[in-house]
Amino acid sequence: MAEWRDMTDGEKRCIETLLRATNLTDVWKIEEIIGRELDEFGSLALTMRGTLIEPNLKTSPIISAHFLDEGDEEIPVGEILLFEKDGVLTELQIYRFDSSPLRVNLDPDRIFMIRQERTPNFG
Repeated sequence: MAEWRDMTDGEKRCIETLLRATNLTDVWKIEEIIGRELDEFGSLALTMRGTLIEPNLKTSPIISAHFLDEGDEEIPVGEILLFEKDGVLTELQIYRFDSSPLRVNLDPDRIFMIRQERTPNFG
């Protein structure tokens, strides 16, 4: 299992893009979130520094979006889901609809159709 680590700038930008589009940027401090790789697509388990809550995949996503990959200019090829549990972001799930690997690192500028699925639960 991968170790917890600081997120890359690209990973932070992806989460910021999702939060900004749903007016949730003031809820979480991105610099306090750490991640652990879950798969080859770039999905991450997330938690706040000092709060190691394991991801609970049975929760529903708080934000969802579609994305374009390199060479796909018009039709969405995958989905991004951001999960939250008890006020802590727990997972950034990234996958292509055809289950193939991403061609390049996810570009936050190619994320679109962002929608808030539910209100954060702060206990």
